[in-house]
Amino acid sequence: MARGQAHIFSIQVGDSKINVHPEGYTAALRGPTAVPGSADICFVWNGAAADCERMLQDAGVAIIAGPGPRRGATARQDSRQPLRPRPRRKPARMDDLRVTHPVIPAQAGI
Repeated sequence: MARGQAHIFSIQVGDSKINVHPEGYTAALRGPTAVPGSADICFVWNGAAADCERMLQDAGVAIIAGPGPRRGATARQDSRQPLRPRPRRKPARMDDLRVTHPVIPAQAGI
């Protein structure tokens, strides 16, 4: 990749940020069945990291990477990469639903 070029681009409005992955780009962390129409969902968790991890585990969500630093919509943040098991009933055009980047602002110095 040439200097000044990026694999993805982001659209940010206020505290909300959407990362756009162009056709042909494959993210390093992604659901095993991710296809066009899949969704990555990011959320900010205002509680303790252990409480967030417990909530995800209770919901059947496995953490596949992290903790680690990540650039979020508002600042550098502590991040976990969970992978939700495929739902029994799939929403239209969503083959794989993956929750990503739950961040803990208190640990990120926010």
